[in-house]
Amino acid sequence: MPLCNYCGQTLWGNYISALGVNWHPEHFLCANCNRPLLESEFRVVEGKPYHQTCYVASQIPHCAYCNQPITESYLEYDGKVYHNTCYREHVGPRCRNTMGATTIANVIASILHRAAFIVTSRFCMNM
Repeated sequence: MPLCNYCGQTLWGNYISALGVNWHPEHFLCANCNRPLLESEFRVVEGKPYHQTCYVASQIPHCAYCNQPITESYLEYDGKVYHNTCYREHVGPRCRNTMGATTIANVIASILHRAAFIVTSRFCMNM
């Protein structure tokens, strides 16, 4: 008879086979909240199972501005991660060098100036 990976007791009746071992249903626990994984879908990180909601809350990076999960590309600045839009619209540099650009050359220079600071995640000293 198979044994439960959690308690070591013999498994009678229904049991779960997951991650290469067997479990009593009440012993197959989420690594984050320690509640049983009763759903048929779960996520595995480093060999540990997670409820989908616990996986999103504990394993996916969250934006330092809006605190929502980041599931696509992102920017990292000063040890924090941001959605591209959150960084660009709320966190990134707001350079005043674009004010008063009256010639084509000045407009192009101001666009390149702003783009350089967004790409390098540096703050402009002309703010």
